[in-house]
Amino acid sequence: MRIIWQITGLNAIISGMIGISTLGTIDLLDRTDGRQILSVLAQPKRLGVLAYLAMASSNGAHQRDTLLGIFWPDSTEKRARNALNQTVFVLRRALGQDLFTTNGDNGIRINREHLWCDVWAFEEALKEGKKEDALELYRGNFLNGFFLPGCVEFERWAESQRGQLRELATGAVLSLSHEMHSAGNPVGALGWVRRARGWAPYDEQILGRQIELQLTLGDRAGAVREFEAFARRLSTDLGLEPSNQTREILEKPRPVAEEWPRSRLGPDPEGQADGEGSFHGSPHRAGGRRFSAPQVASIAAVAMLMGVGGVLGLSRTDLLKGGEADPPARLPGEPRTVAVLPLENATGDPTLDLLGSSASDEILRELAARGVATVGSSVGPSGGREEPNQTTESTSPDAAGPPTLREADYLVTGTIVDREGQLAYQTRILQAEAGTIAVIVDSVMGPPGDPLEAVDRLKKRVAGALAMVLDPELSHFIGLTSLPSSFQAYQSFSDGLGNLEQGRAIAGDRVASQARLATARTGFLDAAASDSRFTLPLVMALPILTTQRDSVLGILRPRREDLPRGERAMLDFHEALEAGDFPRAYGAAKRVVEIMPTAEWRYQSAVTAVQTNRPREALESLRGLQSEGSWHSDRPDFWMWLVDAEVLVGDLQAARRDLRTALELHNDQPRLLSQEVLVLAGLGLGEEAIARAVEIVESTGQLSTHFLRYHLPKVLIVSGIDEGARVVAEASLETFSRIDGVRPDYVAATYVAVGRFEEARDLLSDLSGLRPGFRMEAYTLLAFMAAREGRAEEALRYGEMAATVHEPQGLGRGPYGVMAKAQAAAHLGDNAGAVRFLREAYQLGLPHGSYIFTRWDLRPLQGYQPFEDMMRPKG
Repeated sequence: MRIIWQITGLNAIISGMIGISTLGTIDLLDRTDGRQILSVLAQPKRLGVLAYLAMASSNGAHQRDTLLGIFWPDSTEKRARNALNQTVFVLRRALGQDLFTTNGDNGIRINREHLWCDVWAFEEALKEGKKEDALELYRGNFLNGFFLPGCVEFERWAESQRGQLRELATGAVLSLSHEMHSAGNPVGALGWVRRARGWAPYDEQILGRQIELQLTLGDRAGAVREFEAFARRLSTDLGLEPSNQTREILEKPRPVAEEWPRSRLGPDPEGQADGEGSFHGSPHRAGGRRFSAPQVASIAAVAMLMGVGGVLGLSRTDLLKGGEADPPARLPGEPRTVAVLPLENATGDPTLDLLGSSASDEILRELAARGVATVGSSVGPSGGREEPNQTTESTSPDAAGPPTLREADYLVTGTIVDREGQLAYQTRILQAEAGTIAVIVDSVMGPPGDPLEAVDRLKKRVAGALAMVLDPELSHFIGLTSLPSSFQAYQSFSDGLGNLEQGRAIAGDRVASQARLATARTGFLDAAASDSRFTLPLVMALPILTTQRDSVLGILRPRREDLPRGERAMLDFHEALEAGDFPRAYGAAKRVVEIMPTAEWRYQSAVTAVQTNRPREALESLRGLQSEGSWHSDRPDFWMWLVDAEVLVGDLQAARRDLRTALELHNDQPRLLSQEVLVLAGLGLGEEAIARAVEIVESTGQLSTHFLRYHLPKVLIVSGIDEGARVVAEASLETFSRIDGVRPDYVAATYVAVGRFEEARDLLSDLSGLRPGFRMEAYTLLAFMAAREGRAEEALRYGEMAATVHEPQGLGRGPYGVMAKAQAAAHLGDNAGAVRFLREAYQLGLPHGSYIFTRWDLRPLQGYQPFEDMMRPKG
């Protein structure tokens, strides 16, 4: 099958339906529709195996024994072989049965006809001398940020590959930059070199080349800044200093006009320029205010360093080239052409006309430095600047050349106004065809005598805003949230969002998930650090912040009324969730969905709908996401909430059907396994429920957890299968006896399930070494046993101890501890008291869900009308 697929601006005819990208952030796509294959991306070990086999596919079949040693070094041979076989099975199921070819029982290799790999394409392009094509594919270092805990040999191999590929890419950049410079395109050469700095931050050869090009373009101040930043980083990180050779490049004099022709600077303003930048004529005024001669000279100097506005053939993926960080690989889409028009001089001073033209060109250069596909000047044949209705078109429909203004999808326009002695640069991005404003960029202020710094901030703001507009995964934020102050801030935010999604999608590997979320936190905080006005990353980071959470809330809360409405609604949601006020959180989530109906917020709204006992509303959202093929349906928690909602509305057949699908994807998730037993019991399939529970608790593999060993007997008890609960509990106790370090409250809970109260009390006789959460569970068990034996005073005393166990830590009464009192009251026959405690638990932040009926034994309340009314689904 031949598929036309656009990759980072290249139109390539490529065979194979699956594509793995390893240069930069790892990605895996179904290239028939550009969809990420999250079922594999969420499983790092299997993804690592695929990447290893893909990279090594030219070396013949790999022995399975070698793979076992690399990926499962600490497992027994039997378990490692089972894990490898399962990995191959899952990859074939997700990516196609023809993905691998085997050589007997021991050999395995990738079928290149079924897979496309960016490293293969990169190396092939270099062999053919197509350096630009190769570098379009090199989005960053090999497997950047990808880590497999405990796989030392894999990390050594990855680091070796990383160094070899980086060396190839760096050599190609240096060669290409010299070729482009010789051809009269130093701006394009600088763009590639800046891009290389992102993956080779300590490479002095690359730095030296960047400094040479910046000096060629007259940007000595920028060259000095780059050198000083490099020197600081080298000293801080490595304890080294730049070489004398690099210093000599910076100190070597280099006239600007030598390699940046005067013709690129545009015509001199009539009656103003005389000779080499000297100005004469009438006094220079702006809005009735006189500009001094030094100020005008400074503006003229800026113009000499800048060219004129132009048109860019810009794609969403092209926009992500050349930043200091590796660009995300999540931005498919058709190319977009952007025209940058001169900023209108609204100051009343004609001497600033050239500044408007120069500022627009500096914006153009900032975008070009990020890897623009096509750059064309908008200067007409007469040397004057073209207006949109004066676009010059090619006389031949087949003639190649830069895009014209008429072809632009987006226009960057703006004005320069005088505000009390300061120049205000106001820009906006328009959708050209509709003539509507896509976004208004935050204005930038600066003194008229030194516009360089203001124009530098302006170009960065435009690049950041334009990136948000063109990114299909972020464009929904436009107009509803704050904007990044630079392209780098956009990249950090986009990377943070990508890592947040992947971290949440990872199932069964808490270490890998937490690593992704930590990277997401870093990305969000880096993005926000660039500008206090870019508050969106702080709001997005709230759910995953730990020690910094209070500090971030301290920044956001005083500014609540000034936040854009999308961010304000999201902040309301997170604050309500933190306070345990699920009804308020649900209302805030619905407001966010009304403002930004994204899949993520529809999912958050569905979750809080379940937590507020509105399962029908939750089902509507979750099934909608499922029918749309949202990536959320690959997450285990998606299925947990879906099944929970189905159980709450009583649709157990649908719950059983969805559990089958969920467990095919996530057969190691405790809550899904608990729900499976609950649903089987609810359907009256008692024997099947008992057999499944025994299978789970006796398992020594990944299916088993201590939590399930003590929890499943309780599930059967509340389902009315007491004898089955005893069978499962005995199996759990036998398994516990062979394992060291099991929490005593887990074993005690299992004893309680089979009525062996004295043995449970012996285990709970000394609670001094337990953490507060464990002590709360222990007090809950003691309260339950006392209630079952009719000792009311003792039961309520332990219940109160469970409810207040967190108070010494300053956490106040916890809803789960209060539930201990509700459970005890129910078994003492105090139905009214039990409902009163249950209501208190809800007020303290107890989320609703089917687990309420399995974690606590509330069977005595069944048929009690106030309890039934409280449990009846709302909405």
